[in-house]
Amino acid sequence: MRCLTIQIPSEFIADFDRTEFLFRVRALGRSPEIDAVNEGGKCYLSFHFFTEMPVKLWNDLRQFIYDDPDYGPIISACSIAVCDTETEADEYLLLHHFDPTEPRDSLR
Repeated sequence: MRCLTIQIPSEFIADFDRTEFLFRVRALGRSPEIDAVNEGGKCYLSFHFFTEMPVKLWNDLRQFIYDDPDYGPIISACSIAVCDTETEADEYLLLHHFDPTEPRDSLR
C-alpha cells in the first residue's frame, strides 16, 4: 500500500477552502485521511490517500484537480503533493510543489 499526500503548508491554511477540496476529491470516489501537524512552529494540513495504484490515483488527481481550469490554479498555488516510495527508508517522490522552481519527480 502506498500513500499519496497533498499537503497545505501553514502560510496557505488560512485561505484554503477545505470544503471545496474535499468535495472535489470525494467526487473522484476518494476520502482521504486528514491530519494537521505542527512541526517547528509551523502547521501543515495533510490529506493522505492510500492506494495500491498510485500512478492511477495521481493521474486522476492531476486531471480532475490540478488540471481543472477553474480549481487547478487555486490548488496548484498552495499545495505540495508527495508519494512515499516502496523502500523502508522515509523517502518520497515530490509530484507537485507550489513553487514551480522546485524539481519534481515522476511517478511510474
